[in-house]
Amino acid sequence: MKILIALTGLLFSSLSLAADGRTARPNAISFELLGRGALYSIDYDYMVNPEVALGVGLSTWSISSSSNSNGTSASALIIPLYMDYFFSSGHGRPFLTAGLDLVSASVSFSDSSSFSGSGAVAVIGGGFEYRGDRGFLFRFAPYLFLGGKITFTVGLGLGYAF
Repeated sequence: MKILIALTGLLFSSLSLAADGRTARPNAISFELLGRGALYSIDYDYMVNPEVALGVGLSTWSISSSSNSNGTSASALIIPLYMDYFFSSGHGRPFLTAGLDLVSASVSFSDSSSFSGSGAVAVIGGGFEYRGDRGFLFRFAPYLFLGGKITFTVGLGLGYAF
């Protein structure tokens, strides 16, 4: 929680830093499939300066299964917190990213037993972003999740920069 408060404070305290042409559209909202938020996430990020963006996302999902008298349900809330570093100027540019996924999950079984837990997973990656003059945003990035075991995924994001 302290990390979320610190990142939010840094984000809002540096709103005046983005003033050059590369960051003419410093805010972005995007939908990422199979990325930082596991299955999907809705993300917001802000270009703090021409090289650095800070972001936060949200992913929530639940599944349930019922076969005969055996029913199981599971739900998860994932909040990705991240920083992107861009290597070049222009509309299309490579980047590195690092952050934490704050995770809260629970599983309930038909016998009324349940399990729940929360924690954080480190996420690192890199990729390519295209942020056009008219606001179109595209991202492609492979990620490594560094939790109890190392997991690999590739995220694909579409959004709008403003």
